[in-house]
Amino acid sequence: MSPTLALVSQLMDAITRLPFVIAVLTKGTVLVLLALGLTRLLTRAPAAARHLVWSLSVAGLLLLPASAFVPWQLELPVLAAARDAFAGEAAPSSIRSVGAPSPERTEPARTSSSTPLATPASSRSDVADDLATVSASTSMFSRLVERFARPSVILLLVWLGGVAWMLGRLVIGVASVRGMVKHGVSAAGDDWEEIISDASSAIGARPVGGVVVSSEAPMPFTYGLFRPVIVLPESAEEWSSDRRRSVLLHELAHVRRRDLLTNAVVQLACVAYWFHPLVWLAARRARIEAERACDALVVATGTRASDYAGDLLEIARTMRSSATGAVALAMARRSDFEGRLLAILAPNAGRNVLSAARAAVIVVAFAAPAAAVAAAAPPESIAPNLVAQTIAQPAADVSDAPSDTGHRATLAHALPESPNEPGERAEIQSPASAQSRDRAVPALLSVVGDENANVRLAAVQALGQLSDPRAIDALAEAMRNDTDPRVREAAASALGEIDSPRAVPALIAALGAERVVAVRAKIAWALGEIEDARAVDVLSTALRDQAVEVRRQAVWALGEIESPAAVPMIITALRDSDPEMRKQAASALGEIGSADAVTALSAATKDPDAEVRDQAVSALGEIADARALPALTAALSDDEVEVRRTAVSAIGSLELRSAPPGLIAALRDRDPEVQKGAAEALGNLEDEAAVPALIPLTRSTDTEVKRAAVQALADIGGTTAIEAIVALLKDDDPEIRKIAAEALGKNR
Repeated sequence: MSPTLALVSQLMDAITRLPFVIAVLTKGTVLVLLALGLTRLLTRAPAAARHLVWSLSVAGLLLLPASAFVPWQLELPVLAAARDAFAGEAAPSSIRSVGAPSPERTEPARTSSSTPLATPASSRSDVADDLATVSASTSMFSRLVERFARPSVILLLVWLGGVAWMLGRLVIGVASVRGMVKHGVSAAGDDWEEIISDASSAIGARPVGGVVVSSEAPMPFTYGLFRPVIVLPESAEEWSSDRRRSVLLHELAHVRRRDLLTNAVVQLACVAYWFHPLVWLAARRARIEAERACDALVVATGTRASDYAGDLLEIARTMRSSATGAVALAMARRSDFEGRLLAILAPNAGRNVLSAARAAVIVVAFAAPAAAVAAAAPPESIAPNLVAQTIAQPAADVSDAPSDTGHRATLAHALPESPNEPGERAEIQSPASAQSRDRAVPALLSVVGDENANVRLAAVQALGQLSDPRAIDALAEAMRNDTDPRVREAAASALGEIDSPRAVPALIAALGAERVVAVRAKIAWALGEIEDARAVDVLSTALRDQAVEVRRQAVWALGEIESPAAVPMIITALRDSDPEMRKQAASALGEIGSADAVTALSAATKDPDAEVRDQAVSALGEIADARALPALTAALSDDEVEVRRTAVSAIGSLELRSAPPGLIAALRDRDPEVQKGAAEALGNLEDEAAVPALIPLTRSTDTEVKRAAVQALADIGGTTAIEAIVALLKDDDPEIRKIAAEALGKNR
């Protein structure tokens, strides 16, 4: 019992060591991002190349936990936080051999000589051993209970729960697919045998488990790691010979490429990393690229691309969603279907197959940096305290310049930059860097009242970069009473950076008392950064400030706070003499989103300044009130193209039941962006009245306009729209065929 509990305890120590877990997750994230970057470089390469990269990445994820035991390791700064964050934990004891005696076990106590009944020596020894074992086991069990109460162990239990859930889903999926195979019947007959033989010869692989027709199969799929079997739906008996051959070629391509093996590895990675969104991204991309690689192999056998794409499209449209889960490879899943059609119809589809030489190059290109990532280890961290000590000293103690205030100002500037690279804002997370901040903030606070203005300015700016709430009182005092307006402005800026509601009363009081324009503008900015509704009244008053800079910052801040109480005052700002002020007011009303502003914003769509009109139209789109439709329709005829572009987008955001005639007319606008925006908006409205006007745009010379028009027709649907899209699949222009295929895939 005791050795078993000791082993469990040792394992708990190993797997709940959070720095190790964080290091594995960090490396895993870098690994997936590495795969993402490499596949982006391989955009024009065969799909099999990208599938190879994704497969290697998920396989690497499963091997990452073993990277902690490699004999050689590299220094990687990004992992330093994991070690520093848990540096305070006691170092775990070394794992003892299971057969070694436990140090907790003590010599059993001897039975007293005064015992009334004599007991044989061997019995006394056995009883004592049993008591000692129970005692040691109880002590060990208590320690295990304490370990299970640690947050790291709780996280472990949550992870294990997710693993159990994922494994349960896989087991259910396996049982479901095995049932389909078991209840299916073998594809028999001379016609089937001939097609299977022909497809096997063409692709270079055979279905070891045969071909089965099942009434339970939702669509064609391949299943079986060692004896792959192709399962076809019952409707396959009615398919033409060409369609049967296309389907079998695709499924046999999975067999030839051993995609079922890589799919099993992917699913294991999803089980282990069920909580990691990037792992799910890698799994999805691996599945998509596997399908595209099989499509390329089918076309490479001489199958006509357009016929194969038509078969694939028909299967996706008529078959129900796959119920095979992740344990089988269904032929026509609907996600990324349009991308597959585009790849099939590409001119080089039949030649876009991965060679062995290129595969070897890709393996090396991925494996080299992946190995470096796996072997990475955190370097020793150094907490810089020298600057804090120096700046806190009186000027006479600075050996190189006893009275050089410029030297102390430079140190104040440097202090918040010391944990990171120069010029970056300090991001203090680990205990080591937190200790640096604990020393830096008091040191800077001690010189906020320095006699030299440059030193005070540098200290205030540094406190703003550190964003420590302990500096709020000192910064508020400097903002109110410092004699240098630069320091007061920097103090207001620092309070905005700290972003604490505690600073709001001081900022409100200072805004009313300040006489310097630049400082008042910075105070208004800081109130906007904090976004506290208590500042609405003082900012509304600032909208009447004589200085335009202050008015602009005040109306921007009110937009950030997003309080409906500010709407009446912001509406008055729409009549300000400054165009930028009117533009900011329209933007603020859009941020607040109050329907009370619709009338005023509708009037602002006729403003003499084009940027104001554009912002007013945009704000009406954000409010999305149907009462704005007349003003937005009128804006479709604006002389400025940017206003017209914004207007079509704004109309698209309204909850309308039918397409406005003005929006349909915008399809004839001379600007392609307006045409595109109008097409997208009409597609969202799904009104068949727009179909006749959309069809001519499918012949536009602008690719984006054509794409938007075809997609709008697909969204609207209806016999006329679908007929127009289907007809485009046979168009002489390959670009139009691609756009149509993409739209039909999304229309499913």
